[in-house]
Amino acid sequence: MKTLTRILMFVVVFFALAASAALAEESYDDLRKAALDDLRKIAEQGDALAQYELAVRYEQGSRGAAKDEAQATELYRKAAEGLPKRTDAEAQVAMGLMYEFGDAVYKDATKAAEWYRKAAEQGDAWGQCNLGWMYESGSGVDKDPAQAAAWYRKAAEQGYARGQCNLGWMYESGTGVAKDGAQAVEWYRKAAEQGNARGQRILGSVYFFGVGVTVDKKQGEEWWKKAAEQGDADAVKLLAENQPAQTTWKMMNATNTRIGSIEADGTVRNATNTRIGNFLPDGRVTNASNQRIGNIHSDGRVMNANNQRIGNIEPDGTVKNARNQRIGNILPDGRVMNDRNQRIGNAEGVRKEWAAAFFFYFFGDHYIEDLAKRR
Repeated sequence: MKTLTRILMFVVVFFALAASAALAEESYDDLRKAALDDLRKIAEQGDALAQYELAVRYEQGSRGAAKDEAQATELYRKAAEGLPKRTDAEAQVAMGLMYEFGDAVYKDATKAAEWYRKAAEQGDAWGQCNLGWMYESGSGVDKDPAQAAAWYRKAAEQGYARGQCNLGWMYESGTGVAKDGAQAVEWYRKAAEQGNARGQRILGSVYFFGVGVTVDKKQGEEWWKKAAEQGDADAVKLLAENQPAQTTWKMMNATNTRIGSIEADGTVRNATNTRIGNFLPDGRVTNASNQRIGNIHSDGRVMNANNQRIGNIEPDGTVKNARNQRIGNILPDGRVMNDRNQRIGNAEGVRKEWAAAFFFYFFGDHYIEDLAKRR
């Protein structure tokens, strides 16, 4: 009986809470709808701030408003034509973008430039930079590099990073201003130091290639890395393309002592840098006297000098002996493991078949083979 009572009490409480939640949700929806209606009424009275806020909601389809790009465009236009307040300048830029790219309106570069000018003349850095681009590219206005540089400067002096990068380029290329490498670097630095990825990437290139400054590859790479960490694809590409090719890979034992190395051309050296053999392009493995001591086949088979299979290197890095027993692994991070998954060395970066064969042939067959005998 007590159990039944508890169940009944639980059911009553559950439905009471569910009803309460439904009422709360309904109450919230009513409040949101009422707030949207109030905002709409204020906007209809010509309030530019309300028009701008309502336009944002229609553009995003957020806070109770269904997505409606046509409504958003009309409201941005009304807000943009209002009194010269900060929010109106942003609305003017938004209108310019819509005309420049043809979002919800027909594409019209001339109208885009007109809207950017309205915002720029109010001192809006975003509008100034966009107008500068129209003059630089000759889109919607007559091409005028000097005007472009002047508008970029107005934006840059307000700390607008894109304007700083663009002005830096004008100085670097001598477009619209006298060519001045030092000025270019200064403006790039301003953008980079406030965390702008494009500024960081460009400043990295300036230092790496020595454009207007002394070559400093280390500092260049550091700025590229900062930009790459923010997802700048060009910075990632620059890092990849300009990394020096590695020519030597160290082979380490379990105590991180260097026991040898493998060079990019396949030359194998011991701990004292004496050449002890080679991995040749055709798969042959030779000793210090250039005598063939084995082969590494493309299918992973490892052969001795008598063409007897002494092991295999699997695509996943598993190393097997002649009896197909797993005797170790070359892991993706370069660790060399024995059959008990204990690290017996490191061969980071080197081809896994060379790493495994190094232990098979040069560090001593017993180093890996004896592990199987102890099973």
